[in-house]
Amino acid sequence: MNHTFKTALLVSLLIMSGCQSISKEDYDKARTEAAMASQKAADLSKENAMLKEQQLTYEILTTSLKSEIDDQQVLIEKLENKTVKITLQNAVLFSSGQFELNKNGKQVLKKLLPTLQEQPDGHIVRVIGHTDALPVHAPRQEYVDNWDLSARRAANVVRYFVWALQLPANIFRVEGHAFVEPVDTNETPEGRLKNRRIEIVIEQ
Repeated sequence: MNHTFKTALLVSLLIMSGCQSISKEDYDKARTEAAMASQKAADLSKENAMLKEQQLTYEILTTSLKSEIDDQQVLIEKLENKTVKITLQNAVLFSSGQFELNKNGKQVLKKLLPTLQEQPDGHIVRVIGHTDALPVHAPRQEYVDNWDLSARRAANVVRYFVWALQLPANIFRVEGHAFVEPVDTNETPEGRLKNRRIEIVIEQ
């Protein structure tokens, strides 16, 4: 129901209710209410579409990455702001202390290709690197510290998406957060393992 029709309907109802003539004030009020109702319906429709897109993205990812999820190497989450977050343990993508993707990592990232290709126009994919809090020991000074390492790893994930899988570069954002956003303690090997991760956040 478009807003012109709603305005006409409201005016008709005013007349039918006993007002044989309608003031400009009443007419403007009816038109404003119709416009507000129309905008509310449009916003609700957009919200529902985004929720459906989020659910579809989540379902496709949980299916395509089932083996990695079962092995607790990958976690898929639906966030409140209609985004989907994919968390990959660094061991899935990189050899210890390295920032170049390994063969297995490339195979895992390929599984994300159909999902990323089907995202609506205007979406953004944030690729965020995280490390544990231990000081790095870079071979041949290839990286300086955890900030450098986390950023390089995130950048190489994006390079693979763009260079190898031919996704558009403008949808990606690269971030290196080093050790400042841990998801577990850095006092144990198990906690540090969880903190070393790549997050891929698909914003609808």
